[in-house]
Amino acid sequence: MNTNNLFELDNNNTNELKKDDLPLIEKYRPQTLSELNSDKEDILKEFIKNKSLPNLLFYGPPGTGKTSTISACAKDIYGKSYNYMILEFNASDERGVDIVRDKIKTFVNTKTFFTNGTKLVILDEIDSMTFDAQKILRQVIEKYSSNARFCLICNYISKIIPSLQSRCIKFRFNPLPDSFISSNILNITKNEKIKSSIEGRNEIVKISDGDMRKAYNILQSTYMTFKKINEKSVNLTLNNYRRDDINKVIKWLSNKSLEECYKKIEKLQYSKGLTLKNLINELTNFLINYDMDIEKKKELFIKLSEIEFNQINITNNKIQLCSIISAFKLVDFNIKNK
Repeated sequence: MNTNNLFELDNNNTNELKKDDLPLIEKYRPQTLSELNSDKEDILKEFIKNKSLPNLLFYGPPGTGKTSTISACAKDIYGKSYNYMILEFNASDERGVDIVRDKIKTFVNTKTFFTNGTKLVILDEIDSMTFDAQKILRQVIEKYSSNARFCLICNYISKIIPSLQSRCIKFRFNPLPDSFISSNILNITKNEKIKSSIEGRNEIVKISDGDMRKAYNILQSTYMTFKKINEKSVNLTLNNYRRDDINKVIKWLSNKSLEECYKKIEKLQYSKGLTLKNLINELTNFLINYDMDIEKKKELFIKLSEIEFNQINITNNKIQLCSIISAFKLVDFNIKNK
């Protein structure tokens, strides 16, 4: 008998939160396949109907519904037995072979008194597991195929060994459409009686970039801080450059010397707590729609990507800011030439 799952179930019942107290991402998490904006719905429903759920591999960007999809499937399959028949954990927390040998093998080998049937193991962020652990996992999937199914979830399928991929039906999850995220944000603001403007909701959609989880978290953080959703409150919550700020930066890059430009942007950063990542994102968005020589634009995109990579690897921020300014000076960027 799987006592771990029993303890989890008792604990969940004892400490169950009221729905109104849940974070938005949990309160509005889809509970059924029909609530998901997924082109996989029909295929997965057919698997469930025929009781022939295969091993699955879900991959794609964060916040696109991978975990919600398999959770909805599991609830359809197991109903009230969900807590007894599911083992779910984040592979990025426990990456080695021990997690496979101990927890997974124990779970799939343990019988329950309450229900029979095939169990389901959900491994999130499987691309964080070591290759040795993935090889052991492949063996476990083969050995216990008669009494367990596996759903592997990752962002980067290239980090999954081919022999593990070949034992699963693969589903790619793409970034969610802006229209879908916008509709959900509008529904939540109405349900929660949150004051919001079209500009504020559109800003959340733009920043979330197809990631529903990110959109919900931005909405909740902004509301908790400002009690209203508009373009200014969203950007202040995230320390993003507002439109008037980025317009100033673009003019400085065009008309000021390197030294003047550096001083002005640095002062803007310190006064508003803005980051280089914000600046790179906003400059990229500006360049996408800006009419200029295509070769110069390509050169700027390449340089900005290199700077972002270097910045992620914790190099000196002052040097990276100088690199951004230098990149625009080297291509002789001038908005008057538009």
